[in-house]
Amino acid sequence: MANDFIPSKGQMRLHDMGHDIFRDLVSRSFFQDVKESNSGTIFCKMHDLMHDLAQSIMRCECSIMEPHKGMKIRDKIRHLSFNIVDFGEMIPWNEIVFEVPSLRSVLIFESFIPNSKDNIASPCISKEKYLRVLDLGRHVDEKLSMSISNFSHLRYLNMSFSKIEILPESISNLQSLQTLKLEHCRELCKLPKRIKHMRNLTYLDITRCDSLTSMPDQMGQLTCLQRLSMFIVGQDEGYQIGELKELNLGGTLSIKRLENIRNSEDAKKANLKGKHDLISLELYWSESNEENIPKNVEEVLESLQPNSNLKKLSINFFQGAKFPNWMWGLVLKNLVEISLIDCERCEHLPPLGKLQSLKILNISCMGSLKYFDHGDYGDGESSFPTLKTLEFYDMPSLEEWATVDRGEIFPCLEELVISLCPKLTKLPFLTALKILRIEVRNKMIFRSAINLTRITNFRINV
Repeated sequence: MANDFIPSKGQMRLHDMGHDIFRDLVSRSFFQDVKESNSGTIFCKMHDLMHDLAQSIMRCECSIMEPHKGMKIRDKIRHLSFNIVDFGEMIPWNEIVFEVPSLRSVLIFESFIPNSKDNIASPCISKEKYLRVLDLGRHVDEKLSMSISNFSHLRYLNMSFSKIEILPESISNLQSLQTLKLEHCRELCKLPKRIKHMRNLTYLDITRCDSLTSMPDQMGQLTCLQRLSMFIVGQDEGYQIGELKELNLGGTLSIKRLENIRNSEDAKKANLKGKHDLISLELYWSESNEENIPKNVEEVLESLQPNSNLKKLSINFFQGAKFPNWMWGLVLKNLVEISLIDCERCEHLPPLGKLQSLKILNISCMGSLKYFDHGDYGDGESSFPTLKTLEFYDMPSLEEWATVDRGEIFPCLEELVISLCPKLTKLPFLTALKILRIEVRNKMIFRSAINLTRITNFRINV
């Protein structure tokens, strides 16, 4: 069970009540194996006894279609699921057609179908016009995507991992749709132009839709939108970053093509500082070179200051020479994880050691960084007080990792990864380190690692 819901201000009281009820259910053993990730997502599974009870109560409304039980579906079934692989070649898919007016949700899934080119979902659901929930996964082709617009009552539509290239404009006719999941649709290159008219849409997941190069215009009109996994900044009116201004977004947001932001004033229009429910923020510029550095890049990043509630931050392909001022103060006081990747021109890091909640730090491909030293530790008695995992990747200029004579550094660091850092020859004494992975051809750093006596897992790749 994932803690996915991000409430609006008017829903906050109900949201808090829900958390209280959930904690009460946990205490009464309704759920087991409850775990919480660094980003605040909660995972658990229902207790076996509760699962059996739920099945007993819902047997008249829920059904799992299985080949050995035949294809007959009870008239009053509301929720149906089936695994395509279970059927194999026993029943041709063009013969599986059912019409159950009471049906409200259909879940189609499979383990693996080799070389499947046919749309095996379309005939099954073609007459189910009263569906509220439709989870198709990869079973989508152009023909089916066109027919989906006939399901006017849909609230939830999942087409993740499919090979669809273009979503038809007719999808925007689904005025009741609240959740549209297109995760890992890697060939998807275009979203409907009229998506801005889907005023009830609250969740749009386009994670890893790598072929998308732009957003539809005027996404800012989707005022109910609470989750938008990715936004691609354009240059023209209606495509600029200011479209995010009025959206009360939460969860994870990845913003790409930041080089299209003209100046700091445009960047401020994104109103990232006002997005209190945002948990994770990923900022991407496109790869560039010394001759093609975007103008005002440092001022733009300065104006993209997030809210202090942020727990995870990733900055990628930033071509400025210094990081913004908001990374030097207490703005990121709740940050749990930070990644700085391909920030090639930055010679110094912010004083990340001040971040009291930081548990994971990843620094990669920062070719100008020579020192990891006192300036990075901050000026407190303890530096990186909660950091558990530290990763250095592809740092060709990094030559010194400073020790300190006062206070304590990395008191909780348990895992250290060093890869492609040929000039780094010495490690500080890390009292809590248990896992060390080194991928470098440098004998000096091996000798330094000998003094780390608490290590239980030591891997060397040369």
